[in-house]
Amino acid sequence: MKNILVITDLSQEALPVLQFANKLAAKADAEIVLLHCLESEALTATNENRALSRLRNFAGRLHQQYPKVNATVVHNECVVRSGSLVSSVQDLVQDYRINLILMAAPYAADETENTQFFQAFLERVNCPILLVPAQGDIKTFNRISYAADFTRLDMSMLKRIISFARLYEANLDLVHVYQKQQRPYLAQYKKALSQLCVEVTYDKINFFLLEEDDKLEGINDFAEQREADLLVIATPDENLVKRLYSQKYLKTDAYHLHIPTIIYPEGNGIICSAHCPVCTLDKQRKHNLELVAL
Repeated sequence: MKNILVITDLSQEALPVLQFANKLAAKADAEIVLLHCLESEALTATNENRALSRLRNFAGRLHQQYPKVNATVVHNECVVRSGSLVSSVQDLVQDYRINLILMAAPYAADETENTQFFQAFLERVNCPILLVPAQGDIKTFNRISYAADFTRLDMSMLKRIISFARLYEANLDLVHVYQKQQRPYLAQYKKALSQLCVEVTYDKINFFLLEEDDKLEGINDFAEQREADLLVIATPDENLVKRLYSQKYLKTDAYHLHIPTIIYPEGNGIICSAHCPVCTLDKQRKHNLELVAL
Protein backbone atom coordinates (compact mmCIF):
# COMPACT_ATOMS: atom_id res chain seq x y z
CA MET A 1 0.00 0.00 0.00
CA LYS A 2 1.30 3.45 -0.93
CA ASN A 3 1.21 6.31 1.58
CA ILE A 4 0.71 10.00 0.80
CA LEU A 5 1.63 12.63 3.38
CA VAL A 6 -0.58 15.72 3.05
CA ILE A 7 0.63 18.86 4.84
CA THR A 8 -2.10 21.35 5.71
CA ASP A 9 -2.53 24.63 7.56
CA LEU A 10 -6.31 24.03 8.02
CA SER A 11 -7.23 27.10 5.95
CA GLN A 12 -10.14 27.30 3.51
CA GLU A 13 -7.56 27.59 0.71
CA ALA A 14 -6.12 24.21 1.73
CA LEU A 15 -9.36 22.33 1.03
CA PRO A 16 -8.82 22.04 -2.76
CA VAL A 17 -5.36 20.61 -2.04
CA LEU A 18 -6.88 17.93 0.18
CA GLN A 19 -9.58 17.30 -2.40
CA PHE A 20 -6.90 16.65 -5.01
CA ALA A 21 -5.03 14.38 -2.57
CA ASN A 22 -8.21 12.35 -2.14
CA LYS A 23 -8.63 11.91 -5.88
CA LEU A 24 -5.00 10.85 -6.22
CA ALA A 25 -5.24 8.43 -3.28
CA ALA A 26 -8.32 6.79 -4.78
CA LYS A 27 -6.60 6.51 -8.17
CA ALA A 28 -3.35 5.09 -6.78
CA ASP A 29 -4.91 2.86 -4.10
CA ALA A 30 -3.03 4.86 -1.47
CA GLU A 31 -3.66 5.91 2.11
CA ILE A 32 -3.46 9.48 3.36
CA VAL A 33 -1.55 10.71 6.40
CA LEU A 34 -2.76 14.22 7.19
CA LEU A 35 -0.25 16.45 9.02
CA HIS A 36 -0.75 19.75 10.81
CA CYS A 37 2.29 21.32 12.44
CA LEU A 38 2.17 23.71 15.43
CA GLU A 39 5.48 25.47 14.92
CA SER A 40 5.08 28.01 17.73
CA GLU A 41 3.33 25.90 20.37
CA ALA A 42 4.57 23.30 22.84
CA LEU A 43 2.73 20.04 22.21
CA THR A 44 1.03 19.43 25.54
CA ALA A 45 -1.67 16.77 25.74
CA THR A 46 -4.33 19.51 25.73
CA ASN A 47 -2.86 21.29 22.70
CA GLU A 48 -2.50 18.02 20.81
CA ASN A 49 -6.11 16.99 21.47
CA ARG A 50 -7.42 20.39 20.37
CA ALA A 51 -5.28 20.39 17.25
CA LEU A 52 -6.32 16.83 16.36
CA SER A 53 -9.95 17.81 16.76
CA ARG A 54 -9.46 20.79 14.40
CA LEU A 55 -7.63 18.56 11.92
CA ARG A 56 -10.40 15.95 11.89
CA ASN A 57 -13.05 18.66 11.53
CA PHE A 58 -11.06 20.08 8.62
CA ALA A 59 -11.06 16.68 6.90
CA GLY A 60 -14.80 16.41 7.56
CA ARG A 61 -15.44 19.74 5.83
CA LEU A 62 -14.14 18.20 2.62
CA HIS A 63 -16.94 15.63 2.59
CA GLN A 64 -19.48 18.41 3.13
CA GLN A 65 -18.17 20.57 0.26
CA TYR A 66 -17.36 17.78 -2.20
CA PRO A 67 -19.62 14.87 -1.20
CA LYS A 68 -19.80 13.20 -4.63
CA VAL A 69 -16.09 13.34 -5.33
CA ASN A 70 -14.97 12.17 -1.92
CA ALA A 71 -17.55 9.51 -1.11
CA THR A 72 -15.02 6.69 -0.83
CA VAL A 73 -11.90 8.47 0.28
CA VAL A 74 -9.77 7.74 3.27
CA HIS A 75 -8.15 9.87 5.93
CA ASN A 76 -6.44 6.98 7.64
CA GLU A 77 -4.29 8.99 9.97
CA CYS A 78 -4.38 12.51 11.40
CA VAL A 79 -1.09 13.63 12.92
CA VAL A 80 -0.17 16.77 14.87
CA ARG A 81 3.43 17.78 15.54
CA SER A 82 5.13 20.77 17.11
CA GLY A 83 8.36 22.49 16.12
CA SER A 84 10.01 22.55 12.71
CA LEU A 85 7.86 21.38 9.82
CA VAL A 86 10.91 19.98 8.04
CA SER A 87 11.93 17.86 11.05
CA SER A 88 8.36 16.65 11.53
CA VAL A 89 8.07 15.65 7.89
CA GLN A 90 11.45 13.91 7.93
CA ASP A 91 10.36 11.76 10.89
CA LEU A 92 6.95 10.95 9.39
CA VAL A 93 8.45 9.96 6.02
CA GLN A 94 10.42 7.27 7.85
CA ASP A 95 7.75 6.24 10.37
CA TYR A 96 4.92 5.90 7.84
CA ARG A 97 7.03 4.88 4.82
CA ILE A 98 5.74 7.84 2.85
CA ASN A 99 5.93 7.57 -0.95
CA LEU A 100 4.83 11.11 -1.79
CA ILE A 101 4.51 14.43 0.06
CA LEU A 102 1.67 16.65 -1.09
CA MET A 103 1.33 20.29 -0.08
CA ALA A 104 0.16 23.66 -1.36
CA ALA A 105 2.58 25.43 -3.68
CA PRO A 106 4.34 28.31 -1.90
CA TYR A 107 3.16 31.86 -2.41
CA ALA A 108 5.71 33.57 -4.66
CA ALA A 109 5.67 36.83 -2.67
CA ASP A 110 7.27 35.04 0.32
CA GLU A 111 10.55 34.57 -1.55
CA THR A 112 12.97 34.70 1.41
CA GLU A 113 10.86 32.33 3.48
CA ASN A 114 10.55 29.94 0.52
CA THR A 115 14.33 29.87 0.07
CA GLN A 116 14.98 28.89 3.67
CA PHE A 117 12.22 26.29 3.66
CA PHE A 118 13.19 24.55 0.41
CA GLN A 119 16.87 24.49 1.26
CA ALA A 120 16.13 22.55 4.46
CA PHE A 121 13.44 20.44 2.78
CA LEU A 122 15.54 19.24 -0.15
CA GLU A 123 18.52 18.51 2.09
CA ARG A 124 16.59 16.32 4.52
CA VAL A 125 13.59 14.81 2.71
CA ASN A 126 14.32 12.18 0.07
CA CYS A 127 10.91 11.40 -1.39
CA PRO A 128 9.06 13.29 -4.15
CA ILE A 129 7.15 16.45 -3.24
CA LEU A 130 3.98 17.37 -5.14
CA LEU A 131 3.22 21.11 -4.99
CA VAL A 132 -0.40 21.96 -5.79
CA PRO A 133 -1.45 25.49 -6.87
CA ALA A 134 -4.20 27.03 -4.78
CA GLN A 135 -6.31 28.09 -7.75
CA GLY A 136 -8.07 25.74 -10.09
CA ASP A 137 -9.85 22.40 -9.89
CA ILE A 138 -7.45 19.63 -10.89
CA LYS A 139 -9.52 16.87 -12.45
CA THR A 140 -6.96 14.71 -14.23
CA PHE A 141 -3.58 14.70 -15.96
CA ASN A 142 -3.58 14.36 -19.74
CA ARG A 143 -0.01 15.48 -20.40
CA ILE A 144 3.02 15.42 -18.09
CA SER A 145 6.27 17.32 -18.79
CA TYR A 146 9.39 15.82 -17.20
CA ALA A 147 12.60 17.88 -17.30
CA ALA A 148 15.67 15.65 -17.05
CA ASP A 149 19.24 15.08 -18.22
CA PHE A 150 19.11 12.25 -20.78
CA THR A 151 22.77 11.35 -20.19
CA ARG A 152 22.32 10.82 -16.44
CA LEU A 153 18.70 9.74 -16.22
CA ASP A 154 17.82 7.51 -13.28
CA MET A 155 15.84 4.68 -14.89
CA SER A 156 14.23 3.63 -11.60
CA MET A 157 12.93 7.18 -11.21
CA LEU A 158 11.69 7.22 -14.80
CA LYS A 159 9.83 3.95 -14.20
CA ARG A 160 8.06 5.52 -11.21
CA ILE A 161 7.04 8.51 -13.29
CA ILE A 162 5.81 6.24 -16.08
CA SER A 163 3.75 4.29 -13.52
CA PHE A 164 2.23 7.59 -12.41
CA ALA A 165 1.47 8.53 -16.04
CA ARG A 166 -0.18 5.13 -16.58
CA LEU A 167 -2.62 5.85 -13.74
CA TYR A 168 -4.08 8.65 -15.84
CA GLU A 169 -3.22 7.22 -19.28
CA ALA A 170 -1.33 10.50 -19.72
CA ASN A 171 1.12 11.50 -22.41
CA LEU A 172 4.62 11.89 -20.97
CA ASP A 173 7.01 14.42 -22.54
CA LEU A 174 10.67 14.17 -21.50
CA VAL A 175 12.69 17.28 -22.26
CA HIS A 176 16.45 17.75 -21.99
CA VAL A 177 17.30 21.46 -21.82
CA TYR A 178 20.86 22.35 -22.78
CA GLN A 179 22.66 25.68 -23.05
CA LYS A 180 24.32 27.24 -26.11
CA GLN A 181 27.82 26.46 -24.88
CA GLN A 182 26.83 22.79 -24.58
CA ARG A 183 26.23 22.37 -28.32
CA PRO A 184 29.44 20.30 -28.70
CA TYR A 185 27.71 17.63 -26.60
CA LEU A 186 24.59 17.49 -28.80
CA ALA A 187 25.66 14.18 -30.38
CA GLN A 188 26.03 12.73 -26.88
CA TYR A 189 22.52 13.88 -25.97
CA LYS A 190 21.08 12.38 -29.15
CA LYS A 191 22.85 9.08 -28.50
CA ALA A 192 21.38 8.97 -24.98
CA LEU A 193 17.96 9.80 -26.43
CA SER A 194 18.21 6.93 -28.93
CA GLN A 195 19.08 4.53 -26.12
CA LEU A 196 16.08 5.71 -24.10
CA CYS A 197 13.79 5.08 -27.07
CA VAL A 198 14.97 1.45 -27.04
CA GLU A 199 14.69 0.94 -23.27
CA VAL A 200 11.34 2.64 -22.61
CA THR A 201 8.20 0.76 -23.65
CA TYR A 202 5.46 3.22 -22.64
CA ASP A 203 3.59 4.02 -25.85
CA LYS A 204 2.62 7.56 -24.81
CA ILE A 205 6.13 8.88 -24.19
CA ASN A 206 7.90 11.54 -26.28
CA PHE A 207 11.48 12.86 -26.10
CA PHE A 208 12.65 16.40 -26.83
CA LEU A 209 15.95 18.31 -26.91
CA LEU A 210 15.65 22.04 -26.26
CA GLU A 211 18.34 24.72 -26.39
CA GLU A 212 17.80 27.50 -23.85
CA ASP A 213 20.42 29.35 -21.82
CA ASP A 214 18.00 29.87 -18.93
CA LYS A 215 16.91 26.31 -18.23
CA LEU A 216 13.96 27.24 -16.06
CA GLU A 217 12.64 29.59 -18.74
CA GLY A 218 12.98 26.76 -21.22
CA ILE A 219 11.15 24.31 -18.97
CA ASN A 220 8.29 26.77 -18.39
CA ASP A 221 7.94 27.62 -22.09
CA PHE A 222 8.06 23.95 -23.06
CA ALA A 223 5.33 23.02 -20.56
CA GLU A 224 3.15 25.85 -21.86
CA GLN A 225 3.72 24.93 -25.51
CA ARG A 226 2.83 21.30 -24.80
CA GLU A 227 -0.14 22.33 -22.61
CA ALA A 228 1.10 20.16 -19.75
CA ASP A 229 -1.15 19.49 -16.75
CA LEU A 230 1.78 18.46 -14.53
CA LEU A 231 5.46 19.41 -14.39
CA VAL A 232 8.10 17.01 -13.04
CA ILE A 233 11.61 18.19 -12.15
CA ALA A 234 14.41 16.05 -10.70
CA THR A 235 16.84 18.23 -8.76
CA PRO A 236 18.49 18.62 -5.35
CA ASP A 237 19.04 22.31 -6.18
CA GLU A 238 17.03 24.57 -3.89
CA ASN A 239 18.08 27.55 -6.05
CA LEU A 240 16.07 26.25 -8.99
CA VAL A 241 13.08 25.39 -6.80
CA LYS A 242 13.29 28.84 -5.21
CA ARG A 243 13.23 30.42 -8.68
CA LEU A 244 10.17 28.37 -9.62
CA TYR A 245 8.14 30.39 -7.13
CA SER A 246 9.97 33.73 -7.30
CA GLN A 247 8.31 37.13 -7.70
CA LYS A 248 9.67 37.29 -11.25
CA TYR A 249 7.36 34.48 -12.33
CA LEU A 250 4.50 35.84 -10.22
CA LYS A 251 4.69 39.14 -12.13
CA THR A 252 4.70 37.42 -15.52
CA ASP A 253 1.98 34.96 -14.43
CA ALA A 254 4.16 32.07 -15.59
CA TYR A 255 2.46 28.93 -16.88
CA HIS A 256 4.01 26.58 -14.31
CA LEU A 257 2.40 28.53 -11.43
CA HIS A 258 -0.99 27.26 -12.59
CA ILE A 259 -0.20 23.53 -12.71
CA PRO A 260 1.02 21.06 -10.07
CA THR A 261 4.75 20.37 -9.90
CA ILE A 262 6.52 17.25 -8.59
CA ILE A 263 10.05 17.78 -7.27
CA TYR A 264 12.30 14.71 -7.04
CA PRO A 265 15.19 15.73 -4.74
CA GLU A 266 17.47 12.90 -5.91
CA GLY A 267 20.96 13.59 -7.24
CA ASN A 268 20.90 11.43 -10.41
CA GLY A 269 19.48 12.57 -13.72
CA ILE A 270 19.16 16.10 -12.39
CA ILE A 271 18.20 19.24 -14.20
CA CYS A 272 19.46 22.22 -12.28
CA SER A 273 20.28 25.90 -12.42
CA ALA A 274 24.05 25.36 -12.76
CA HIS A 275 24.57 27.40 -9.59
CA CYS A 276 23.95 24.68 -7.01
CA PRO A 277 26.71 23.08 -4.89
CA VAL A 278 26.17 19.70 -6.61
CA CYS A 279 27.02 21.07 -10.06
CA THR A 280 29.84 23.29 -8.84
CA LEU A 281 31.53 20.34 -7.14
CA ASP A 282 30.90 18.11 -10.15
CA LYS A 283 32.58 20.60 -12.48
CA GLN A 284 35.59 20.92 -10.19
CA ARG A 285 36.07 17.16 -10.18
CA LYS A 286 35.46 16.52 -13.88
CA HIS A 287 36.68 19.63 -15.69
CA ASN A 288 39.15 17.58 -17.77
CA LEU A 289 36.61 14.94 -18.82
CA GLU A 290 34.33 15.04 -21.83
CA LEU A 291 31.27 14.86 -19.62
CA VAL A 292 28.50 17.40 -19.32
CA ALA A 293 26.88 18.11 -15.95
CA LEU A 294 23.55 19.84 -16.37
